[in-house]
Amino acid sequence: MMNGIWSEIKIVIDEKDIEVLEGVLYAMDIKGLSIEDPKDILEREQGPLTWDFADINIFEYGKDKAVLKAYFHEDIDKDEIVREIEGRIKGLEEYGIFLKNYIVTSSTVREEDWANNWKKYYKPTKVGERFLIRPLWEEYTPEEGEIVISMDPGMAFGTGTHETTRMCLEALERYIRQDTRVLDIGTGSGILAIGASLLGAREVV
Repeated sequence: MMNGIWSEIKIVIDEKDIEVLEGVLYAMDIKGLSIEDPKDILEREQGPLTWDFADINIFEYGKDKAVLKAYFHEDIDKDEIVREIEGRIKGLEEYGIFLKNYIVTSSTVREEDWANNWKKYYKPTKVGERFLIRPLWEEYTPEEGEIVISMDPGMAFGTGTHETTRMCLEALERYIRQDTRVLDIGTGSGILAIGASLLGAREVV
């Protein structure tokens, strides 16, 4: 790896062939592997305590295709790696294993893309009656009466977007008084402690 840069080889295959291709890739000098399998989502148990619906449109290649992304050092010859993978897949036919309808592509990715790309989805968010959660990298002019919590949370739990965090902030709005003492247990980003303090709690631990 040079300067946080990796070579990414992406293989789109039939979902049923994931394990075979995993074996092919792990026999090579890969530095990491990610697997996007639609069935991990679509075959989850449905019910009141689970999600009720998964939009099939989130899967770029449809519900029957999986995407495997293998990572190699940046200085490899990506075209050579693609040929090697295709050759290994072809070689499986000697053992009666036939992988069809697959696509192999290559690209170069920067490590910081994985660490920071999520930030483009984290926007100023209204919570409850008064709270506004603002990521530090987003400009925002508060409205009258708003309590702005400015966060730089990394990828810690407690961005204010998860239902449990939102519900706790809404509860704080209802119940905090000037003589309230607050104990924030299991603190991630500290958002609940910050919110309680901004609402005027007497003591926050």
